[in-house]
Amino acid sequence: VYNDQDFTSLHGKFHFPVGNVHLDSEQALGFVRERYSLADGDRDRGRNQQKVIVAIIQKLTSTDALKNYDNIIQGLQDSLQTNMPLETMMDLVNTQLDSGGQYKVNS
Repeated sequence: VYNDQDFTSLHGKFHFPVGNVHLDSEQALGFVRERYSLADGDRDRGRNQQKVIVAIIQKLTSTDALKNYDNIIQGLQDSLQTNMPLETMMDLVNTQLDSGGQYKVNS
C-alpha cells in the first residue's frame, strides 16, 4: 500500500515510512489500527483501512493468487459463509485466469 505519512504504530511498534510499503499480517494490523500517530487521527486510520482492503482484494484477484485458489479457499473457509457452490467459485476463477483481466476496486 502507499503510505502518505511517516509514523510508528503504537500497536506492534512498527515504523511505516512514506511510500509504498509491503505489509505482513502483523504489520497490516498495526497499520490499520493506528490513529494517534496520524495527522488526521481517526480519518487517516479509516483511509489506511481502505487502502489495505483494496490491496488485499487486488492481490487475491491477481493471476498468481488465483492459480493457488485451493489454498485461498481453504484458508478462508472457517471465516466466510456462502451459499455459492464450489463449482461456481471454480468457474469464476477459471474465467478470470482465462481472461487475465483485472478488477478495479473503488472505495
